[in-house]
Amino acid sequence: MTKGDKWPLGRATAVLHGPSSHLRGMSDGALDRLIRVGTISHYNDGESLGNAGDPIKNLHIVLSGTIRAEKISPDGRIHVFAMLEPGNISGLFGVIDGQPNPHNHVAQGLTVTLRIPAKAANELIDTDKEFRDSILALFCERLRYSFSALHEYAIGPPIARLASRLLWLAQSHGRLTKEGTLIDLRLTQDSLGAMIGLSRQSTNGMLKDLVGDGVLSMADRKITVVNREALVSLAYAD
Repeated sequence: MTKGDKWPLGRATAVLHGPSSHLRGMSDGALDRLIRVGTISHYNDGESLGNAGDPIKNLHIVLSGTIRAEKISPDGRIHVFAMLEPGNISGLFGVIDGQPNPHNHVAQGLTVTLRIPAKAANELIDTDKEFRDSILALFCERLRYSFSALHEYAIGPPIARLASRLLWLAQSHGRLTKEGTLIDLRLTQDSLGAMIGLSRQSTNGMLKDLVGDGVLSMADRKITVVNREALVSLAYAD
């Protein structure tokens, strides 16, 4: 990790006001207060921002790159809980309740974050209504996502799990194009399979079927949802 102000603060404000940011509803003044208590930090590909079980010392707001939240099983299988792109926040639960990190957080590609010490983040939650409202909204979103994921793993067939995850990715990372909703996130099939507890081979086979059926298109490691209605039908077939 390297620290410093090589990343323009104006650019940081633009990211935090962006359409995918969980802080986009905050005013310029509130964002300025947030940026002042943080440090622009740079991470190399594969560098750890915190391991499962470690105390959480910082809140990380992604400005560039990706933070992968994952857990490794005793037999070496990786489950990817989330891919946190610009505007998203890492370390939220531990900062709020003081408990250890539930996941490993790893930089995917060169990643830049606004790193805010846990104490400063909690003080902002206590004193800044705009920041507190944004954090509460994100907390609710993640709780709903967790309930949905539990449902998928409990009773969902593999294709329903894949369809549901693609719909969630399209909602959280989607960008409208002429063809459909582009999931603006470079996903390897290993990472996508790890999100739904399936092998790369199984995931690849289902993706090919969805492309062949005209539900998806794929190019340059990016997926476009072409037929959302068909994907919804697969996700909620039960």
